[in-house]
Parts: sequence; structure tokens; C-alpha cells
Amino acid sequence: MEFLRNIFGDSKPEYADRIPERLTATNFDVHDSFHHGFPYQPSCISHDAVQQIIAIGSHQGNVVILGKSGLERHFVHPKKTSIFQLVIVQNKGLLISRCDDNSLYLWDLKEKEPFVKHKLEFQKEAPCLVSCPYESEWFYVGMEGGSV
Repeated sequence: MEFLRNIFGDSKPEYADRIPERLTATNFDVHDSFHHGFPYQPSCISHDAVQQIIAIGSHQGNVVILGKSGLERHFVHPKKTSIFQLVIVQNKGLLISRCDDNSLYLWDLKEKEPFVKHKLEFQKEAPCLVSCPYESEWFYVGMEGGSV
């Protein structure tokens, strides 16, 4: 053991006095710089063949929209809930997301930054499927009890 102390030494390096012993919040500036590609833990996907875009949702509430010619948009649900299903309303620039807190969000994708147009929260029954037929003005919500 004495042999190892002689080799490696017991003294502090000379720069040890210049290093602060405790780190504070002012030592860090943590923020997201950019997002690229698939979100972490993707949970659902939707496709619009007319506009040629794909929406990918994740368990953390992130949504990434990928499209032709390098289009990529990233946004996060307000409550950061897990997303169970995404439905793109064909050729309308709208996205419907079904989340684990029994809510539906209608997103407007026409603007530069997507925003929530409407939000529906269900109290008694939970939605289990959302469908929007092509060129329809309606979307259908299937509930756990079997009603639509």
C-alpha cells in the first residue's frame, strides 16, 4: 500500500485550489437547443397522403411532424401527457391527439408554430378510438362503453 502512495502521491494537484467546491444554479444554463428526428419512446404515428406528412407522438407528450422537402416541426402538449393516438385530418392542416388523461386535442398545423384550437375532456367514459374519414367535416370518437 505504501508503494502505491509513493507512485500516485497523496498530495492534491496544484489546480485543485482554483476549482469551486460547490456548484450552483448559476453555473448551468440548461435548455433545449434543437430537436431532430424521432422523439424518445414513440407511441403512435399518423400519415396524411395528400400533404405527404407524418406525425409521430411519444409517451412524454412530444409530437414531431415530418414532411416532404425537409419539413420538421416539434411541439409539446400543454400537460405533457402520454399520447395514445394521432389522427391527421386529411388535407385540412389539423391534427387530433388522444391522450392518457381522457382528453382530445385539436391542433392547427397551418401556422408556423402549431397551437391547440380545441380541447375536449371526458369525465365518465374514456375515449378509446378516434376516426376521421377522408373529406369529412366530422370525426368520430369511440368510447370504452361502446358508444360513438
